[in-house]
Amino acid sequence: MTDSTRTLLELPLASYPGMKGYALDLVLGRGEARALGSRHDSVGLRPPSLDRSALASSLAASNLAWGNDVAAQLAAWSAGRSVAIVAGQQVGFAGGPLLTISKIASLLNLRASLAARGIAATAFFWMATEDHDFGEVATLDWPGSESVAKIRCPHPTGMPRAVGALPVPASLRSRIADLAGLVDTDWLRDGVTFRDSFATLVSSLFAGRGLVLVDSLDPELRRAGAPLLRSMLDAIGELESGIVERSAVVQGAGYAPQVVPGPDGHYSLLYLLGRHGERLALRREDGGWRAGDSPLADGTLERTLHESPERISTGALMRPLLQDFVFEPAVFVGGPAEVAYYAQLVPLHTRLGVRPPHVALRAHVRGAEEKVRRAIDRYGLEASELALPGDEILARREDGAIEALRRNVDALSSGIAEAARPVAERILEADRSMERSVRRTLRRLEFHARRLEARGVRALARRDGDRHRAVTRLANALFPDGVPQDRRISWLRLWLDHGDALATRLVELAEPDSGVYRITGV
Repeated sequence: MTDSTRTLLELPLASYPGMKGYALDLVLGRGEARALGSRHDSVGLRPPSLDRSALASSLAASNLAWGNDVAAQLAAWSAGRSVAIVAGQQVGFAGGPLLTISKIASLLNLRASLAARGIAATAFFWMATEDHDFGEVATLDWPGSESVAKIRCPHPTGMPRAVGALPVPASLRSRIADLAGLVDTDWLRDGVTFRDSFATLVSSLFAGRGLVLVDSLDPELRRAGAPLLRSMLDAIGELESGIVERSAVVQGAGYAPQVVPGPDGHYSLLYLLGRHGERLALRREDGGWRAGDSPLADGTLERTLHESPERISTGALMRPLLQDFVFEPAVFVGGPAEVAYYAQLVPLHTRLGVRPPHVALRAHVRGAEEKVRRAIDRYGLEASELALPGDEILARREDGAIEALRRNVDALSSGIAEAARPVAERILEADRSMERSVRRTLRRLEFHARRLEARGVRALARRDGDRHRAVTRLANALFPDGVPQDRRISWLRLWLDHGDALATRLVELAEPDSGVYRITGV
């Protein structure tokens, strides 16, 4: 059990809103989840299957450029003296939401647990720079005391592009600089890319903790993965058929497959990156290859693999296979969706000769100020209530008054209907063409009665101003607009307010595969 003076609540993971059935069953050992996924009873050192020296050198150089010296950790992994543990996320602007660093904290917590068992581990964080969802990375929700500022940038025109190498728009940089009071910050410098901005900022938060950041489009990583990419291209039809068959098995076990085919009935497994980062889906048709809508000349992909393997990009289902082939991780830590990928993937690992890692669910941790903790204690709130809007939380505390109000409104509505009936009948006797108009008027009377009820409920909930402000602040902090804080709110605000204590506290609490989620003081 964690320190009660710092942990607000420790709640069942099942009460976390939106927790996917497969991920929950995997952690709790229910149903067929563990049989479908990848779980290992033990973790230990294994001799490397690949020469890791070139990749280790490249990663050391890129991390040093981001202010992150991890040469010693990479030397141990390269020589086979440590196991790899891996997590990853998109390179979200300003570091993305809190779940990003919850994944990193989960990795570092796991590394400490393995060290206590005498197992050295190197923690890798895979930055999904090849992702093409600009709208997701160019989004920031900044928490205030009473509301959340939503920072958005319109999607650039043209074809989807790999986001990592795109420059962060000036509108995003100036907006966050104003909100956070930042001046001359390296990760917001002119022309900085999403990749470099994200990596520089995360390196600052976890400075000295030995976290290795990985650009998923690092040329050395792609060169190391070229044999697997070639095998994927050679067996693309067989792989897609395998996914179809496995998805049916997953569905038969009572789970929804995490990745579904596109409108054309095909899965997007591999892409070709154009000269400007455009992502073109690769399709095998009539004995040849197409990239997007264009056919490729014979030998194009073979030359690309040899000369520029970083231009072969993986889709959501193929990315774990590339990661597992290159890093040979003992453990992969992912969110509910990423964990569910492996239920569809394990047969493909076997087909391609890749050993799947032990798959663990990331920790679910949220941070809250002392005033939020006081509100929870003061009003005796239950876990099921913490995901509700403030007015609804308070309305539950007004059971007697609320029920009396609703009874009165029911009586009013019935009375109006009873009184209106003879009036409506007289009108319709005189003119049947008025039927629609009369019915519309009666519905409007009912609508206004219910609107009066809703206003009354809100008024009762708000009659104690201090209580209303405290509970509204609580709901806004933990579930802004009904969305769990860690899936939405920027962690940067918490870090600017609390400094390095934030990372320390999260690493203490972020236990992967835990059956609880935690709300902690910061």
